Parts: sequence; structure tokens; C-alpha cells
Amino acid sequence: FLPLKINTSGVIPPIFASAILMLPLTAVGFLGGNPADAEATGAMSGVLGWLATNFAPGSWTYIVSYGAMVIFFAFFYTSIMFNP
Repeated sequence: FLPLKINTSGVIPPIFASAILMLPLTAVGFLGGNPADAEATGAMSGVLGWLATNFAPGSWTYIVSYGAMVIFFAFFYTSIMFNP
């Protein structure tokens, strides 16, 4: 008998992955709504707009990135929390 948990990382990896993938959408929401700052944030708004369109929930880039990040964070969080 080995007293090991089956899922050591729990639900932390999906939470981290979804939070990181929602950052571009949040930034576009904050920066894209003010036309007075259009010149100052033109290039940054373009990059964030591209990220928001390509990483919108349901797109294939979002799904692939989400899966890869969940796997990465599961290994990362388990390596931090597991104490043999």
C-alpha cells in the first residue's frame, strides 16, 4: 500500500490555465474601449486584438493551448506539492 493521491494537483491547473488565457481578452476590454488613447496604444491594441481573436474560447488555438497549459501546470504543481 502506497499512500499516494491519484490527483495530486487537484483543480489548480485548469484554474491557472483559464486565468492566463483570459488575460488578453481582459486587456482588450480595458484598452479597446477608450478612443482617446488609440494613438498611444495602437500597436499594443493590435497585438492584443489579434490574441483576443485567435485565443477566443472555442477556437482551436484556445483548446490546444488550454490542454497544453493544463498538462504543464499539473506536472509543475505536482512537483511543488509532492513530498515523498
